[in-house]
Amino acid sequence: MSDIIEKTLASLPKLFSDGPRGSPGEKTMPQKKIMGRAFQGFLCSVSRCRSLTEEKTFITHELKQIQESLNRTDVSQGTVGELLFRLVYCHLLGYDVSFGFIHTIKLAQQGTGLEKRMGKFLLFYEILS
Repeated sequence: MSDIIEKTLASLPKLFSDGPRGSPGEKTMPQKKIMGRAFQGFLCSVSRCRSLTEEKTFITHELKQIQESLNRTDVSQGTVGELLFRLVYCHLLGYDVSFGFIHTIKLAQQGTGLEKRMGKFLLFYEILS
C-alpha cells in the first residue's frame, strides 16, 4: 500500500508542471518546484520508521510542527503548499489533519496561479475523503 501512496505523491509534481492546456511542451510561466527537499526528507523519514509506534510518534511530532508553522503569519504560500502536501500524506496514513482544512481554503483563495491550483486540488481531495 505504501508503494502506491509514494507513486501517487511522486506523480503530483508532473500534474502541476504541465502547461495551461495540459501539455508539458507549452510553458507560459516559469516552473516552480512543488515538493522540495524538505517534503522528500519527510517521506524518507516516515518510510524509515521500523514500527507503528515509531511512525505514530514521528507523525504526531510532525503534525504539531506543521500546525505551529501554519498558524504563523510570516510563512510563504509555497511553504504552506508544501506543508499541506505533508498533511495529505499524513491523512493517507490515517491521522487526523482536520486543522489544515482552513489553510487549504486560504491557499485556494489567496495564492497565485500554482498555489491556487494546489489549494483547489487539496480542498477537493479533503472534501471527497
